[in-house]
Amino acid sequence: MNQNKDLILNVLLIFVVFITITGFLQDISNTMKFGGVDLRNRVVGARLLKADFDPYFFKWKQGDPLELLDPRDRMENEVNMVTVTPATLLLLSPFTKIRYNLQRFIWFALQWLLFLSSIYLFVNTSDSSYDKKFIWLLCLFFIDSSLFWRLHVERGQIYIFYVFMISLVYFIIHSKLSSAKLISGIVLGIAIIFRPTLVLIALTFLIFKNWKFIIGTLIGSVAAFVSSLLLVDWQDWQSYFNAMKIHANNHLSNIQFAESNYPYTNIEGIGNLYGLANIPVLDTSLQFLLKSIGIRVSEEILMFILLMIIVTVFLILRKIYLTTSQIFLTGCVLIFLADFFLPAARFPYNNVMFLPVLAILILERNNLLEVFNPDEH
Repeated sequence: MNQNKDLILNVLLIFVVFITITGFLQDISNTMKFGGVDLRNRVVGARLLKADFDPYFFKWKQGDPLELLDPRDRMENEVNMVTVTPATLLLLSPFTKIRYNLQRFIWFALQWLLFLSSIYLFVNTSDSSYDKKFIWLLCLFFIDSSLFWRLHVERGQIYIFYVFMISLVYFIIHSKLSSAKLISGIVLGIAIIFRPTLVLIALTFLIFKNWKFIIGTLIGSVAAFVSSLLLVDWQDWQSYFNAMKIHANNHLSNIQFAESNYPYTNIEGIGNLYGLANIPVLDTSLQFLLKSIGIRVSEEILMFILLMIIVTVFLILRKIYLTTSQIFLTGCVLIFLADFFLPAARFPYNNVMFLPVLAILILERNNLLEVFNPDEH
């Protein structure tokens, strides 16, 4: 029986590897054809940050270097297209002098490397060869065969970096290091300054009084934030928060800004920097979906509803004994859920954040049955 299961799994895995290679080739094609519009605004933002310009409110004008032009920026909008934290822009600062057409392929390679590395880290927390193959099988199939991964790579998105950081934290906390929980907490703390919603993992551990992990998170986040202030001004962080408020208001008001027509057909070696692959894109944020049926919900109400959901989940789970993996899984589910409540567009590429949830569900599938059906085990 076990031999048959292994044979079937191996055959399916070979099939999925073939699908993965096909997807990889499609991503290369899209990278060659299109300009990676989301990567472009972050590259420009990193250059602006390094040149001491405001990376969130800068508006390109004739006479400015083309290296600072994001052709999809809307001139009528008070803010530009940059929506990541100053810390995230610092990540891209080593590449700012590289010509954009080369950066496009570097980021393509990094996205795939981060994707495969994330799965690899989850795989190596298990001693079961069957589980290892099962994780590769499902994660490769559900992520790589999806349109949201095609969109993520084509647009040059960064969510897979957040996934990698989550995977790294999970890997460390399950390692044999003597201070695994403290170190994994430090890594999470660093990750939070790139993606603030990752704090939900820390809050979940706080509810279960896992103090070493919480202390590590505090150390990591404070150290990372203070370190960022050595490289960027506090005004850049203030500008980020102010810009996010404006983006939130624009999203609620459904303001449509006219496209800016710049007289350039080739920018930094790319002739189709305006182009987008023909992949379905739908804003699945709760705010937008409600707005589409005539219900306007403010940011404050959304955050209140999200807070009530989180508190309810915590109150329920406090009465249940959860393993470290299950606590971590709860945090990952809340992160995935929180994206729907943010006062901002939620496009399909956000779905890559489901990878940690899927991987941990596979690893914990038997233990979870015991949690919800203790009398049967």
